[in-house]
Formats: sequence, structure tokens, C-alpha cells
Amino acid sequence: MRQYGIPVGEVRSVGSALSSAEASARGAVVTAASSVMGEIRMVRSPLRFSGTPVTSPIAPPMLGEHTVHVLSEVLKLNSDVIADLLGNGTIASYST
Repeated sequence: MRQYGIPVGEVRSVGSALSSAEASARGAVVTAASSVMGEIRMVRSPLRFSGTPVTSPIAPPMLGEHTVHVLSEVLKLNSDVIADLLGNGTIASYST
């Protein structure tokens, strides 16, 4: 392909790509602290905007970590309804 001027590149495994010199130079892999899992390595957003400051990454939430907040604050369900949903196993909530 290179002989005919077609741009090509090496096909890498995910691990190889994330540990490559190119990924390191672009700061593509960042770490965030998790109270449950310790340090988590993850891919940083490739978007870079000159007028928007970069923020430090945060660990992804645990499954169900924000369930009660979303139900009460966003959907405005009262605590009795939420307690019933938790009690009968319809929803689960993770808390640290």
C-alpha cells in the first residue's frame, strides 16, 4: 500500500496501542483514583479546545452508585417509593 501512496499504519492490540510512544506523547492514558478499585487507567478524551480548560479525570461510577440521587433529585420520587423499589429488588444502589 505504501508503494502506491496509500496511508497505512500498524495494527496494534489495545494494550500495545495504549502503551505506545504516540499514546504517551499525546497523554492519551490517564489515571483516576477510585475508593473501591484504587487507581484506574483510562483513555483521555481526544478533544482539545483552546478555550476550554482540561479537567482532572474522575473514576467512573460503580453500578447503582447514583441510583437514589437520580430517582430523588431528577425524577422527584419520594423516599417511600425509592425504599419500596430498593426493598423489592426492582433497583439496586451501591454506596461506599
